[in-house]
Amino acid sequence: MNTLNNSLRAITRFPFLLSIGLLLVNDHVLKNCAPSFLTGKLSDFAGLFFFPILLTALLGLLLEPLGFSCGCISRISFGMTLVCFSLIKTIPMANYWTNQLLVALFRSPTEIMIDPTDLTALAVLWPASRLWRSTVYSLDPYTPSRKAYLSIAVATLATLATSPCRPTISRIERLAVVEDVIYARISYSDDEQMISPSKDGGKTWEWISEDIPPNVISELGQKAQLPLTRCLKADLQMCYRVAGKEEVEASIDGGKTWQVVWHIPYGRRYYIERILSQADECDKQVVEMGPFDLAILEKVDKHTVIVAMGTEGVLIRTEAGEWEQHAVLDAGPIPFYAKGLEIDIIRVETGIALLYGFLLLGGLSIWGWASIKNSPQAHPAYDRNWAVRPALRMTILVLILTVLGGLGLSKLSGIYSFIELTLFPIPMAIAILGILFSAGIYAAWMRFKSLMPHPDLAMRSWWASVLVAIASFIAVWLSFELWVIGTISVYRTALSISLAFALFFSSLGVYLVWRIGKS
Repeated sequence: MNTLNNSLRAITRFPFLLSIGLLLVNDHVLKNCAPSFLTGKLSDFAGLFFFPILLTALLGLLLEPLGFSCGCISRISFGMTLVCFSLIKTIPMANYWTNQLLVALFRSPTEIMIDPTDLTALAVLWPASRLWRSTVYSLDPYTPSRKAYLSIAVATLATLATSPCRPTISRIERLAVVEDVIYARISYSDDEQMISPSKDGGKTWEWISEDIPPNVISELGQKAQLPLTRCLKADLQMCYRVAGKEEVEASIDGGKTWQVVWHIPYGRRYYIERILSQADECDKQVVEMGPFDLAILEKVDKHTVIVAMGTEGVLIRTEAGEWEQHAVLDAGPIPFYAKGLEIDIIRVETGIALLYGFLLLGGLSIWGWASIKNSPQAHPAYDRNWAVRPALRMTILVLILTVLGGLGLSKLSGIYSFIELTLFPIPMAIAILGILFSAGIYAAWMRFKSLMPHPDLAMRSWWASVLVAIASFIAVWLSFELWVIGTISVYRTALSISLAFALFFSSLGVYLVWRIGKS
């Protein structure tokens, strides 16, 4: 505890408290009101001044019981801070995994940028270490106070503050072809631009290019006027056109008549929007597909058409006549179909399917109890209310837990988001409550079983209800999953099929339970 007490003593000194307050004000006020080079660097200087003290307190709890001295632990903390900060600001892989770790831990959008100039902030580690040493080796006795614990708590929260998340949007807006090399102008949301070349027909693009011909720079600097038509030099009758719609047209008669040769697969635009709605704040993006421009790369008896698709990279008609989407550096296409199971995209639908399955189980059970009551096999002592009571109690308990849990967690939006997205997403929460509900239903069936001269009758009704409920959930959920992978193109079609399945299995369950009760 000696290292922790020394950390608490140091963190209450005015320079450390000033750096904490400066970091909070800069991250939450100044960066939003007046973003600049100064506000970008200020957080690094302030954070590096007090962060080693927090790390020393944490490592002290781990290393002090192993025999490490307070001075040794502080040197380890300052050294780790120097090395880690240097790696995060200079090495792309270290920066990427740090961002991913922070997002996974706190479910909060973070964006630590690679910037070697931020290494100048490491200079504050020397005065911070000097102040730490003067505090540690002070002969004045010190007993931690509430102020000290409050200061270290605020400092811990301040280290979680990140720069405002402003995702950069890349757009491919202009294309040019010179000597079998395709050039693309990439425009960014921060008003910066760059030109990227491709030497393999638009499949791969280079970050750093050689000297770009002046005529290419001049051509790409002009805005394309839509509708834009380009024809083959070797065959002026073969033309392609983009007219501001999310489609590409072609003509084989020199532009007299046109037909659509590429468009977004029917119904998949909504799929893209659902993907975007699931992204974190730092990953938010817009889809500006255009098309904005097109170019033609001609070869002997063959040609390749390249279409500038804005935020979706480029669309290429290969020499074989097939259309393919390709990324241009960090401007990449969002796929129109899922490659596998993507539960997050249909999280709400999955939850509704689960809820329907559990409710169907309850409804069929009630129907089964009513059928058994009118059965000649019913026991004279049968009391429907007495038998239903366990299910009613469990239902009330589930409702109470749901309401109280929702009211309580909604007050803590950050914690609620973490719990909802990480531990208890919508389908999981419904599954847990549904299992409790099903336990009450099962208890009621066991009471029915004890009243029946033929217990297998009650168990047959129970298993019929369970199997129909499971089958109905799978069928309803599967309709939406088929929409995700593209087997069903339109969302409304998937919704209609799921409703048809729900009606079918509900009717089937009612019929089966009634037949069992009458047997």
